[in-house]
Amino acid sequence: MKWTEIKVKTTTEAVEAVANIFYEIGAQGVVIEDPNDFLYQQKDELSWDYIEEEVFFNGYEGAIVKAYLSEEENVLAKIE
Repeated sequence: MKWTEIKVKTTTEAVEAVANIFYEIGAQGVVIEDPNDFLYQQKDELSWDYIEEEVFFNGYEGAIVKAYLSEEENVLAKIE
């Protein structure tokens, strides 16, 4: 199956709401890239075993939420 990726730039506080909206329109998967998540690593170093450095340098100060929808669906109609 082929997938369409949709990216939304948002704040750390809004990532869960954006992810929920994606699921409500039929997303089959959601990825949250938030550099602020790693601030918690400093509190508990055993929680993380690997961090992709590109997440820190996403070119945006907030978070990015990505959703994946099947190409078979009318994606434009769902996001309007």
